[in-house]
Amino acid sequence: MQVAMRLALIVGATKTTWLALNILSHCELFNAAALDIREAFSRIKISRPGLTYLSTDAV
Repeated sequence: MQVAMRLALIVGATKTTWLALNILSHCELFNAAALDIREAFSRIKISRPGLTYLSTDAV
């Protein structure tokens, strides 16, 4: 990442900043977690809402 930041400065960027962000990515490292989530959701029954929600808030 440091190389990419230096190259960005060389080609005209005025500033580079490293942002430490935790994001989910589609890669092999997340397969085990994805299987756990899939298994957990398989036990949840999803159905249409039984109540109608009305709001006067026009967003």
